[in-house]
Amino acid sequence: MRTASPEIQAMRRVKRKSAWACAVFCLVALVIYCLVDGDITWRHLALQCGCGACFFGLGVAVGEGWLSPRTFRLGAIFTGTLTSCLFVSLSGGPASPYFLVFGALPCLVAMFTPDDWRPTLLCGAMTLSAVALLNAQGGVPVRQTWMQQSGLVLFMGLSLFGTRTYRREGEARREAQQQRLQALEQLAESERLRLSAERERAQVERLVLVGQLAAGVAHEVNNPLAYVKSNLTYLEQETLGSEPTLDREELRQVLSETRQGVQRIQQIITDLKGFSRADNAAEQGGQLREALEEARRLASVRLSGRGEVRLEFAPQLPAVRMGQRHLVQVVLNLLINAADAVEEAQPSRPPRICVH
Repeated sequence: MRTASPEIQAMRRVKRKSAWACAVFCLVALVIYCLVDGDITWRHLALQCGCGACFFGLGVAVGEGWLSPRTFRLGAIFTGTLTSCLFVSLSGGPASPYFLVFGALPCLVAMFTPDDWRPTLLCGAMTLSAVALLNAQGGVPVRQTWMQQSGLVLFMGLSLFGTRTYRREGEARREAQQQRLQALEQLAESERLRLSAERERAQVERLVLVGQLAAGVAHEVNNPLAYVKSNLTYLEQETLGSEPTLDREELRQVLSETRQGVQRIQQIITDLKGFSRADNAAEQGGQLREALEEARRLASVRLSGRGEVRLEFAPQLPAVRMGQRHLVQVVLNLLINAADAVEEAQPSRPPRICVH
């Protein structure tokens, strides 16, 4: 058995409550009639109780999904109109004080079914037929019957106009809601494109910085590479020689220098690779100390050993809201600008850049 969607279940609950409200109204009308008129018969009692039972059954049926909304609507209109006709007939026919209920029936139906004009038209046709039948049984003049019919037609027209106005208002609200949703979607798409453009612009700026650092990369890599090659050549000569002259301590020192040179080369490549890599993931925050250390290492590539960058900050620095890579980019921009500025100083001297 398929489970109805939440929207359909909500609609069924609303229609069930409406039907039960009509059942309660039938019983309340019976009580009021007894208090006002006092002349209650078993026919009145059976009619109102039967009508209440019909509405209660319709509510249960539509709530459980046994009746479709259209069938429920037709059943409710037929039950309500037939009960009203019989009630007016038992209360005096055309002379009944409740005869005016025929004018209210189309309005009530229009109020309960504002999204559809057909139930109102059906109720109006049944009402006109009931008035004509009761007037014929009561011997009401034809002229008076036509006057009553004209008034009922006017009420039905007003009811149909009300349902039409409600439908147009509902369509206008739905259209406005759709336009708002489209505007929100366009805004979200614009924001997505803006963020994408910002990421691309940041990536281009990083690549530009990498290009500015490229001149110093060769120098920074060649220096450690030179003494790595020199140490390896020295070790090779010592190994191939007939009498090795290196003791254990000297051998440990040569290997340590070689390892440091390789680590320096590896650090330069890692920094450049990490800095230039595109990252589409949103960075939640950055560590200021790590960003400053990375920016200092990259800036030292630009200075090519002709100067130094000193960092002076507290040991424990809190995280910042800017992403780690963006933070490195900002600091590196400042350091490169500082390096360009101190290189133009006169007289020329080794630059010293401090970050506080």
